[in-house]
Amino acid sequence: MLQKKKILIVDDNQSSIEIFQEILSDDYDLQMATTGEEALKIATDFRPDLILLDILLPGIDGYEVCRRLRGSSNLMYTKIIMISAKKMTSERLEGYEAGADDYITKPFYQDELLAKVNVYLRLKHVEQIDQMRRDFTATVTHEMRNPMSVVKCFIANALEGIYGRIEPELREQFEIASRNTERLGRIITNFFDISRIEAGKGRLLLTRFDIHDMVREVVNKFQSMAASRQIKLEAETSTGKQIIYADRDKLVVTLTHLVENAIKFIHEGGNINIRINSHDSKIGIDVEDNGPGIPHEHIDRIFDRFVQIEKQVGPGEHGSRSAGLPDSTRGHPR
Repeated sequence: MLQKKKILIVDDNQSSIEIFQEILSDDYDLQMATTGEEALKIATDFRPDLILLDILLPGIDGYEVCRRLRGSSNLMYTKIIMISAKKMTSERLEGYEAGADDYITKPFYQDELLAKVNVYLRLKHVEQIDQMRRDFTATVTHEMRNPMSVVKCFIANALEGIYGRIEPELREQFEIASRNTERLGRIITNFFDISRIEAGKGRLLLTRFDIHDMVREVVNKFQSMAASRQIKLEAETSTGKQIIYADRDKLVVTLTHLVENAIKFIHEGGNINIRINSHDSKIGIDVEDNGPGIPHEHIDRIFDRFVQIEKQVGPGEHGSRSAGLPDSTRGHPR
């Protein structure tokens, strides 16, 4: 048997309480409070899924009760519907500012009350599941970092000859493993960043740096990978400095994805060109290649997370192409 959802009813009018009981008692686990102070105490122990809160209460009023409830971390997902005879727009707005999710005026229709109760109980459930997913993602990505570091260290030591001389064929395999380990590390970092952003914990570390130097750094990192497929990778940068104020690491990650995907999906002997352009107070980075591109009908989906667009056919690296990390776009700067 499924556990009943818990609702706390806060109202000092006995007739109102009896009406709520008649409407809700069959389907929900109910608790009652007739004062603001009593409501705060019961809510702490009862931990309701939903609170139906009157405004005019003995002692502290419903607005203050709502503010205090919103300050409790244990009740962060609890939904609050204010129910009052107050009908002025200013009174509704004060309720929303105090943290209420919705507002119903007395007298109310039974069907309206039940509809809103159902909606907010479903919303609370969805928010809790979403938080569990974010927590799980953050935990898994964090725990994967340690074994990944061990593997990367082992491969690096092997390539440095610390464990003895390695044959050319084995060295080639280690280099392939090293590149794929680096790629997996970036994917793990992306998942970790996404989970932090979704949890509202994403932060930009803003610094001043030369954008031309940043672009050259990324391009140099991929020159050997591009050369292995006879791809011409060039960046139109200036020897002079162009200082910007931004999160350098985030820009490096973004440009890295664009260049890496371009190298993977264009044909051998292709061209990739990176340009820095300025317009008024804005600076842009274009990554242009002569690869197969993304079909026009899928362009609107390139920023959807983890969406698989198509199966890559022909030259280049095969496999499903993710719109979340933009691939080559024929004839259009990215």
